[in-house]
Amino acid sequence: RTLVILHLSTQPPVKMSGIQPGSIMSLRRQFTNPEVLQQFIDAANKKAKYGWAKLFFLSLLGGFFLGMGSLMSAQVGGRWGGTTGQNNFVFGGFGIPFGLIMIVFTGAELVTGNFLVFTIHVIHERTPASVIAAARSFIVSWYGNFCGTMLVASAIAWQSGVVPTAYSELSEKTSVFSTKEAMKEALTGSWCSDKNYANANACFLIKSTVMRLNMDWDVAVTRGVGCNFLVCTALWLAQLSQEQGSKIF
Repeated sequence: RTLVILHLSTQPPVKMSGIQPGSIMSLRRQFTNPEVLQQFIDAANKKAKYGWAKLFFLSLLGGFFLGMGSLMSAQVGGRWGGTTGQNNFVFGGFGIPFGLIMIVFTGAELVTGNFLVFTIHVIHERTPASVIAAARSFIVSWYGNFCGTMLVASAIAWQSGVVPTAYSELSEKTSVFSTKEAMKEALTGSWCSDKNYANANACFLIKSTVMRLNMDWDVAVTRGVGCNFLVCTALWLAQLSQEQGSKIF
């Protein structure tokens, strides 16, 4: 006969983070609104302890993801070749949500999400330390997001030639048009639809930029508030869900 001795460890089992299997929380498919509120407060406490380098890097990553989503939207929505309504539908529903999904799943920093999280934290804590932590997060995450999107615009969209350079005063890239007047005339002509809409992505980005530059101050602020409200609503709805697929849809 063979005697088998099993060694049973006296150490308690390691408790994994998140929802524990078999718990009441795991039996439900979504959180309640008070639970989500507490999760955001806990997230703010965690983010407030980030070092400067970590906060900036995560913000840079968030801007990179959002920039890639916007570039993807321009590549697909800008080249759809249909009506304005179809272009806007594809532009708004295809690429930019992918950037937001990558930010949520990877834990990258987005200044809009920090507006939501730290505003709740400041209202809850009501201390000078919470205000300082919020201001620090807002400034660093905004700057990091800006640098991340500029990285996509300069290195991926421009230097790689994904988006054709319509006109530039820099000598690094060859411009399609030699003067601004020629570019403006082409944008109102058939250049955007030539070669099966090959240049439509550049047209979409140029026209969108010109529209925003000529926008009145009050209109820009109102649209910015509305955009941030929708992003914060999307983050709240995603936090309600426990399943990854539910967070996406």
